[in-house]
Amino acid sequence: MTAIKARMLIADDDEGIRQLLSNEFLRLGYAVDVAFDGEDAIEKLNQAKYDIIITDLKMPRVDGVQVLHAAKKKYPETEVIMVTGYATVENAVQTMKDGAYDFIQKPFDLEELVILVEKAMERSEMKTLIALYESSRAIFASVKLEDLFPVMIHLLKKVIGADQIALQLIDSQDQFYLAAASFSLVYYPYKNDYAVLSQRLLAAERFSEAPIVLRTSAAADPLLSGLFTGSEVIRLVAHPLKLNNKNLGILYLERENFNAEFSPSSLRNLSIFVAQLAQAIANTQLYDKLALKVSELEECKKLYSAHSLPTESSREIDC
Repeated sequence: MTAIKARMLIADDDEGIRQLLSNEFLRLGYAVDVAFDGEDAIEKLNQAKYDIIITDLKMPRVDGVQVLHAAKKKYPETEVIMVTGYATVENAVQTMKDGAYDFIQKPFDLEELVILVEKAMERSEMKTLIALYESSRAIFASVKLEDLFPVMIHLLKKVIGADQIALQLIDSQDQFYLAAASFSLVYYPYKNDYAVLSQRLLAAERFSEAPIVLRTSAAADPLLSGLFTGSEVIRLVAHPLKLNNKNLGILYLERENFNAEFSPSSLRNLSIFVAQLAQAIANTQLYDKLALKVSELEECKKLYSAHSLPTESSREIDC
């Protein structure tokens, strides 16, 4: 299946415009939903997350301004392009102050709109990269896993848009364990499913450095056989954590809405994040080992001082 560029919502009460834009952007590789007015658009926003919205400014019942406000409240990173007639240009300019990316006047040139959408997506990508850069500063400032995990969960929800997050790490016995999650580690009914899935991925030699997209509705996939039964998970991304060819664990991201496909840009950004996370986890593990060694040396010194051993006997104390 061809990877989608991004997920788009087109809201317009003119059926001809909806059809024209839908056909063009489907042809260009976008996943497109359409809304026949503003109320329908807001209802769709409550069901799915969109990377970009093209909305007519003037529509019956609920106008494009209300669509813009609803989109920005729920998904601040979503870019919105307003379509307006000459009589509402001033209103369109005001929407830019409210967070719209830009506006285009009717009758518009289709090629001009395509270019505008591409520029909006470039800005969205740039904002995400800036957020990832900021995340790297926060991540590398953490020297303890208990400090690192809350930062990780917050950033993945914000930057990647995951509904649920789970991190499986590998212990000294090469067994997976649930190290952190956005849900309760005690009461979540599917927590053991992650360990089973992790072992299956490892056994199936699908433990590469690339994200693995799984669909719980794909019953034919043996990797998910008997797992997440009855859960709301629809899209599940498993991203192995590797550093210097060493397996550290697997990061899982869930989306629970059927329409919320992970876009190629989301998966690219996730790979950037995971590379930072793997290094940060390695750093925290190194810090823990160093702290343990220091503690052992301090204990050894105390033992040595308490016994005040002669020179010959002191050789038996291994510090």
